[in-house]
Amino acid sequence: ESIDFSELPTCNYPSFTILESENKRERMALIPPDVATCPECKKDILNPADRRYMYPFTNCTNCGPRFTITISIPYDRERTSMRNFVMCTQCASEYNNPEDRRFHAQPLCCPICGPEIWVCDRRGEIVADSKSWLSFIWERLKEGKILALKSLGGFHLSCDAKNEKAIIELRTRKKRPKKPFAVMLRDLKTARRYCLIAEEEEKILVSTHAPIVVLKKRNDTSLPEILSPGIKTLGVMLPYTPLHILLFSGPFDALVMTSGNVSELPIVIDNEEALYKLSEIADFFVLHNRDIVNRCDDSVLKVVEGKPQFLRLSRGYVPEAIPIFFSSSSSVLG
Repeated sequence: ESIDFSELPTCNYPSFTILESENKRERMALIPPDVATCPECKKDILNPADRRYMYPFTNCTNCGPRFTITISIPYDRERTSMRNFVMCTQCASEYNNPEDRRFHAQPLCCPICGPEIWVCDRRGEIVADSKSWLSFIWERLKEGKILALKSLGGFHLSCDAKNEKAIIELRTRKKRPKKPFAVMLRDLKTARRYCLIAEEEEKILVSTHAPIVVLKKRNDTSLPEILSPGIKTLGVMLPYTPLHILLFSGPFDALVMTSGNVSELPIVIDNEEALYKLSEIADFFVLHNRDIVNRCDDSVLKVVEGKPQFLRLSRGYVPEAIPIFFSSSSSVLG
C-alpha cells in the first residue's frame, strides 16, 4: 500500500532468528488470501511413491488455505483452525527446514497428523472413510446422486454436469429453477472442449486465485442446456484444492459445483449445520474435520473488453486491499 524509507545504524547481529509472534491487544496485519493448489503439491498427491499420495489436505508455502482458516492475527498456526492438529515428526522437520518448500507453511500436515475426510448419509451415519471416500462418491455420482461437499470456504452442492436428470433434481431441491449453475471442469483442455476461451480468460482460470470465469459456450458443447438455461455463457472453474483434484482423477471431467445453501441464504460452513440445512437437498455429505473459520464463496469474474470485471469478489482475492483512487476528504455511502 505504501513504502517508507529511513536510515538506521548497523546492528551487526551475530545470527538470524525467527521469533515467536507477540500477543498484543491492538493488532493490524494482512492475512493472505487462499491460494489454489500449486503444481508441486498436485504432483505429490498423484504420486504413489509420495507420503501425501491421495491426501486431500496437502499444501505448502505456495498454496493452500489461508484466510478461511484464520481465527486471529498475526497469521500463525496457533491462530488458525489447524491448531487442533499437532504436526508429526516428518511434518515438523519440513516446517523447520528453510530449504524445504513447506518451511513455515502454517496449514502443513499429512495423513499421519492432519485432517481426515469421510462420507455420511442424510442421517449422519458414516458410509465411507478416508480410504474409501473417493470410490464411494464416484459410484454415487454415476447413479445421479447429489453431494454436499465441504470445500475451502464453504460447502458445494455437486452432481454429474452431464446428467440432465440429476441437474433437474438439484434445481428442484435447491429451489433454483433458472439461475445458472457453476461447473468445475477437470483441466484447461476440458474447458476448451466445452467453451470458447480468450487469452485473458485463460490466464484467470489457471491463476492462483482460481475463480469462476464466465465463458461463452461452444455451439457444439455436449453439456446440457439446463446448466445455464436460455443464455450463451457458462460459469467455469478448475479444481483448486487437492480434494477437487482427486475428485477429477477418475471418470468425471465436469461436475456441477454450486454454493451449498438453500437459495438466498449464506453458504454453509459447518458439518452439523450442513447435515441440518442441506439434508433435503443432498443425498450424501463429504465431510472433514478442518474447521472453516471464515465463510468464503467462489469469486466470479467476467472479462469485458479484455479486462476482468468482478461479479463477486471472494475466495482467492479476499482479504486483499482494494486501492481507493480519490482523496480522503471524499465521502462514500455503501
